[in-house]
Amino acid sequence: MTLNLIRRLVKGTPLTAAEHDGNLDKLENAIEASPAGAREWTASTIEQAEAEDGTATTRRAFTAQRVRQAIAAWWTAASTAAGRAMVEAADAAAQRTLLGLGTADSPSFTGLTITGAGPVVIPHIHGSIAGDFYVHVKNTSGGPLAAGTAVYVVGSVGDTDRIEVAACDPTDPAKMPAIGLLQSTLATNGEGDAVVLGELRPFNSGGFQIRDRLYVGAGGALVATPPASGLVQYVGSVARAQAETGTILVGIGAALARVGFTGAYADLSGTPTLGTAAATDSTDYAPAAEGVTNGNSHNHDGGGGAQIAYSSLSGTPTIPAPADAAPQPPGTAAVGSSTDYAREDHVHDLPPVVSTSTAGLRAATSFSTIAYAAQVALDFAALDSQYRTISLAGDLELTTSNLANGRTLVLRLAADATERTFTFPADWVFIGTKPSTIAASKTAVLSLTAFGTANTDVVAAYQVQS
Repeated sequence: MTLNLIRRLVKGTPLTAAEHDGNLDKLENAIEASPAGAREWTASTIEQAEAEDGTATTRRAFTAQRVRQAIAAWWTAASTAAGRAMVEAADAAAQRTLLGLGTADSPSFTGLTITGAGPVVIPHIHGSIAGDFYVHVKNTSGGPLAAGTAVYVVGSVGDTDRIEVAACDPTDPAKMPAIGLLQSTLATNGEGDAVVLGELRPFNSGGFQIRDRLYVGAGGALVATPPASGLVQYVGSVARAQAETGTILVGIGAALARVGFTGAYADLSGTPTLGTAAATDSTDYAPAAEGVTNGNSHNHDGGGGAQIAYSSLSGTPTIPAPADAAPQPPGTAAVGSSTDYAREDHVHDLPPVVSTSTAGLRAATSFSTIAYAAQVALDFAALDSQYRTISLAGDLELTTSNLANGRTLVLRLAADATERTFTFPADWVFIGTKPSTIAASKTAVLSLTAFGTANTDVVAAYQVQS
């Protein structure tokens, strides 16, 4: 078959019958006789090292094996050991085991440490939590602070979770309350943590006894005896008394005001006999040292531990009878020949008292009953600071009178075997839901506090048994 005929075939030029029969058959025979390998690329196959190295620029033939070897070499170089282990693990259970999650779908940890400056949020936790709760602090007191020092808030370090602190002082309200105990010693401007709840250890607790209750002392030190003045704040107890490896169980409590004896008695006159003998002309009753006693002296403990001795008295006092004479204000002249009867500023260990014109003195707290009626009038002057019970035999309406700032009343409302309806002054302010009924055979407590003279100043709290 000539080249001319091939060109004519490529161009689509029709051939004569003779040309077609004689030459096209020859072309078909040539194609069928040609070996398959003659039509393939005959370049040599790339070596494994060249495929894995991936740097050769000479064209080579790649087999499927060489392609896989090249990809595996690239991935091994680009991935981490952990990533390779995860991919090469037999199944999902093996992958969880590699991550320390166990073989179950629900993770189980033997230990977990999370680091980083950002907060970690765990919406819901089941189980026990062991360890300390603390706040991040910075010592801005101007000097070093020892581990275990009780500290109060001075300020904050910009827009961070770090709190500026200094040592507490129970005698100075501006340096209280304590928010925590320093976990470690902090230098000036040093940063660390203050334990709010948990353990403080190791700590030098050798100066204490096990189970000692600890309070904030001078300079933020821990003391086993409440301070004699200022604020008293409980901060923990001793679990291990040891100088090197002691343990304090920390539980920061509220700072409470201490009420101590601060009063004095004025000069008295008359002839009461105190002790074994009385002088005839003594008018000087100066305080004596604590615990001083003699035949003509009397020790008085005002509740704060201070004892005051009084020398013998002279004169003929007449003490007013409480049943028919009005009580005299402290520091004014009494009836008869008595002169001045001053009082203590604080009297302790006695119930508060109120005075009426007909009953004399009586305890301010009462636990008696109020007779049931469909409408009960609550006189806050007569019922101040009292606890009363009303047994409900029907529906109940309450009204008020003589409201004043600070007057309180607690009512126990006991329903009979029938559900009862309540009607309260519309202006009362209820904490929580205002009740309209009480179920049969239930008991409830209604606490009332007046903050003024109108019903709008009454705050009510209601709680019924479950």
